[in-house]
Amino acid sequence: MLNGLQNLTDKIQSDAKGYAQELAESTRKKVEELLREQQGQADALRAETAEAARREAEGIIARAQSQSALEERNALLRQKREMINEAFELAADEIASMPKEKYVALLAKLVKKYQTGTAEIILNARDKKAVGGELLSALLSGAGAPTCSLSSEVGSFKGGLILREGDVDTNCTVEVLCEGMRHELEPKVIELLQF
Repeated sequence: MLNGLQNLTDKIQSDAKGYAQELAESTRKKVEELLREQQGQADALRAETAEAARREAEGIIARAQSQSALEERNALLRQKREMINEAFELAADEIASMPKEKYVALLAKLVKKYQTGTAEIILNARDKKAVGGELLSALLSGAGAPTCSLSSEVGSFKGGLILREGDVDTNCTVEVLCEGMRHELEPKVIELLQF
């Protein structure tokens, strides 16, 4: 009987070892299969992430190039605007430094054009000294000459004048006159500057 019990115990142990080996082999196969699946998913995720990163990098580069082009365009526009402004400043300087006779004639023409009553003429300090007397003589000569005088006040402008009639000032400075003609002349200036 002991022999039979021993044989039964040996058989149970042998069957258990076999079952454990089959279970271990089956588990090993399942683990390998899961690892292959996970590796496939990891590879797919890695490829998807790499593609998304590549697209994002291209987007960043495209935005940077676009921003750079916009900044370059804006810098060019600022430079052009500065050149146009400089051209109008030079024109104002040219008008203010015209030969004396032409300059007095221009100032007299401005007064006659805008004066409606008794007026006071405001010049800058340089013009008051250089052409003030001649301007008054040119305005007051002839029949029906308007009543006007030179103001003791001096302006801080390049040239031209301010015509004061009571509480109303008419700004005829070269800066304002040039700015007033700007919309008409700017296309021609742009054409001359070739841009």
